[in-house]
Order: sequence, then C-alpha cells, then structure tokens
Amino acid sequence: QFLYLIAQRDRFRTAGSGRCSARPQYADGEDAMTMTTPRDAYERDGCISTFPVLTPSEARKALSDYEGWAASLEGGTPTGDDRFKPHLYLPFASGLVRHPKIVDVVSAALGTDDVLLWSSDFNVKEPGSGGFFALHQDATYTGLDPARKGLTVWLALSDPVDDEHGCMTYLPGSHRDGQLPHSDGHLGSAGGYNMLSRGQQVDDAVLRNISDAPVTAQLRGGEASLHSLYLLHKSGPNQGRRRRVGLAMRYIAAEVRQTGSVKESVTLVRGCMRHDGFELEPSLPSEGVTEEAVRRGKAAHVEAMRRESANYFKDSTEAAEYT
Repeated sequence: QFLYLIAQRDRFRTAGSGRCSARPQYADGEDAMTMTTPRDAYERDGCISTFPVLTPSEARKALSDYEGWAASLEGGTPTGDDRFKPHLYLPFASGLVRHPKIVDVVSAALGTDDVLLWSSDFNVKEPGSGGFFALHQDATYTGLDPARKGLTVWLALSDPVDDEHGCMTYLPGSHRDGQLPHSDGHLGSAGGYNMLSRGQQVDDAVLRNISDAPVTAQLRGGEASLHSLYLLHKSGPNQGRRRRVGLAMRYIAAEVRQTGSVKESVTLVRGCMRHDGFELEPSLPSEGVTEEAVRRGKAAHVEAMRRESANYFKDSTEAAEYT
C-alpha cells in the first residue's frame, strides 16, 4: 500500500468565485504539490490501491444514506441513468465527490489545482448476482482528450470490499500503453454477466500480450482506490453475503476536452475552468439544501445524461442496462 502525507483541512484557508472554486492556500506558505503526494506512485503504476477517506462511522452513514435513497426507487436499487451523476441532486453524494481527502489526492496525482468531475456513479453488486466487470479501460468511448489527464476514484461504502465481494483487480503499469482496442457485446454467459454498459472488454489479441502482474484493491468501508482512465482493470462477482456498494468518481484536469459532437457538462470541484468546451453544472450547497436546489440538480442530471449518452453510445448497438 502507498503511504502518503496529506495536508490537514485546518491548515489552509480557501478563496474563489465565479468560474473558479476554492483552492487551498497553506498557512505556512508551502504548496500542496511540494509535499509528499501520491503522484510518483500514480505515474509509475497508474493506480493507488488504498487510501483513507471516511471514518468507519462516516462510511456507515454514507451507506445508510445510499440505502435510504435506493429504497425509494422502483426495485430498491438504481438502474440506468439513476446510477449516474447522483452528486447533482443527492446532498450526501455531492459532499463525497468534493471531499477534501479525495480532491487533494486527485489534484496531486493529476498535477493540477484545476479539477473537474466528469461523472460519478453508484457501483453495486448484489450478493450472488453474478455481475462482473470484464478487463477494460475507463477511457474507452469517453471521448476525453487527453485521457491520460483523467482518473477514477472508487470509494467503498459497504464493508468489506474484498476478493469475496468482487473488489477490483489492477494491472499496474498498463496505463503506459495508452488506449487499447476494445470490442463490444461480451455480455457473459449462464451464471454471470458483464456489467459494463456496452458489454466491452479488451480485445482477445491484446490480452495475449499482457504480462503485467495483477494487484487487488481490497478496501474497508470508507477507504478508496484510484486508477488512471488508461489502466487495465476488472472485478469479479460478489460471492459474499452482503451487497457491495461503492461510489465511482471520474475526475479530469480542467485542460481536458470532449471530442464528441455533443457538448457535455461537468462539475467544478477545485480551481478554475480552463475553456468553454464543457457546460458548468450547478452544485448543491454544502449546507441548507433547498427543494429548489434539488429540483435544479435533477433537471441538470436529465440533461447531463442525455448529452453523455449521445456521445458514449453514438456508434453502439450494445447499450446494456446496468442492474
């Protein structure tokens, strides 16, 4: 596991307005990028298998918030668009994607103070459901350029997220190969199904040439892992007795652009917007969330998913429903 030092929240003051968000100013004058950070390990391996975010009690509260919301949905679990960008209208998810322990590590790994959240999604595997994620790269089909300036943070809400419960397996160093060819329609077989939205996986011809040694990212509730959008990774089915619940958050440096034909929207989590290639999404306030703010967030969610789907599935016949 990677050990790092991270600045404590009470060591900095914040300032920002307009198309800029608060960026840390350290009381002793040192910059976060000069401290010991995850960046070296991230650039070498393309991943950080574990870092702490929430206390156990905070993780249990976040899981309870998720379960309360999920119980209000048809079927008791989010499917389709309900899984994506919940931070736009769920206050607890909005707080998680902006958590300073996450954003500090993301900022250090990407080497920038200007950070956008491109997407987020609840990643749930029911016990015994057979759902798995085939070996793939998150950058595939996103249209983000340069994708090497993007990464995914996976925060465990349930406890534990281990081999038995279908944790992720990484191939460290595989991010250095850049974008690899994928094919769609690999939906699985009897007893198991590929949960990726297009049924995608890395082409078999590529798999035969991969020699990177795998590393599992086993997490306790409240811990997170981080990986490059180019890193090869997968996860198996949940064979445990508890539901596996995580929140995946996909961050990009503000310089990244969308190459698709439809202009997408992003959430500013630190620093400033660098260009007008994205629409800026509304953010829920950290306190005193009103019904009107939630209504705006839900409307923004509907529009955001329309735009993202138009780009992501533009050449696909395999728009699988997440379950």
